[in-house]
Amino acid sequence: MEQYTDTYTSPLGIITMSSNGKQLTGLWFEGQKYFGHALSDQPSHPSLPIVDETRTWLDVYFQGKYPTFMPPILLNDTPFRQTVWQLLLTIPYGETTTYKHIALEWARQHGVKSMSS
Repeated sequence: MEQYTDTYTSPLGIITMSSNGKQLTGLWFEGQKYFGHALSDQPSHPSLPIVDETRTWLDVYFQGKYPTFMPPILLNDTPFRQTVWQLLLTIPYGETTTYKHIALEWARQHGVKSMSS
């Protein structure tokens, strides 16, 4: 799979974006714990529509506005993590939730009868 990277300067620091050319495959703040763990040794930096779209989304977000679109994202992960990502995407703009709420929702969706508090 081809892999492309570029960076974005945000108010919170440098963000590295990775893409397969059509979808966003990763987004990391420089220096975070798992920064670029999935990046190849020789990433390229072409100008791609997905990178431009992601930059626009980030611009809108960091201006404190609601982005009315979502760049295409490839969630290439375990089934559990994919479910958690889908739950995270349901959190309304400007709102927060807790890990407990996400865990309870995951359990409900998977037929788990009870979970310890």
